[in-house]
Amino acid sequence: MSIWEELKNQPAVVAAIISLFGVLMSSLFGYISSYIGNQQSQKNELRKIRENQKKQIEQQNKLEKDKALRAVLQKLTYAFYNLDYDEQQYSTYFNTPDGHEIFNDVMSFVTAYGHESSVQCVIYLQKAIFESNLLKEHHSSLQGSIDLDVDWLKYEVNALAALLIAQLRYDISKEIINPKELLSVKYNNNIKELNEFFGKGVDIFIDILHLEHFNQFKEINTEKELN
Repeated sequence: MSIWEELKNQPAVVAAIISLFGVLMSSLFGYISSYIGNQQSQKNELRKIRENQKKQIEQQNKLEKDKALRAVLQKLTYAFYNLDYDEQQYSTYFNTPDGHEIFNDVMSFVTAYGHESSVQCVIYLQKAIFESNLLKEHHSSLQGSIDLDVDWLKYEVNALAALLIAQLRYDISKEIINPKELLSVKYNNNIKELNEFFGKGVDIFIDILHLEHFNQFKEINTEKELN
């Protein structure tokens, strides 16, 4: 008699075997399910750890970036308002040896840490320092009825420096300040015609550099003049 025939005559044994098999399979599936669950849980925890590490690194990088930009902003502002130089020899403080050294630091840090708009702005400022005289092309519309012997290097450098200061403030804190007010403070000027004259130069560079967030401060449509 075969083993299967013997088992047929012993239903209790068959039931016990089936029950044991069920217990074993249940334990096996439970183990597999638990193992898969633990593996998935570990993967999720690892993913969260990596995401947190990435956020911490990004936050640390932003803090370092903002710290560097604040230091640059302080240097740039100092140079912008500095009037302690021989105006007969130099058009702006940036053209003095000390001012040129400060500008080199500003350009290095802005290029490394600044937003694309700030990088473009500092590049144009460098060109202005070396007498690009871009605004001189618009002298008729800029001067209007004002009869001035314009130092175009000084005019252009101051317009771009004011814009760069405002742009760096925007990079760091998203704070929008009027770059024209920086010029007004520098020159302590209350003459409307002169304020408009200085402001027009800023307006042109707002358009050239596509700094739309400063459009609210524009008083003229310079885009047509640039075409």
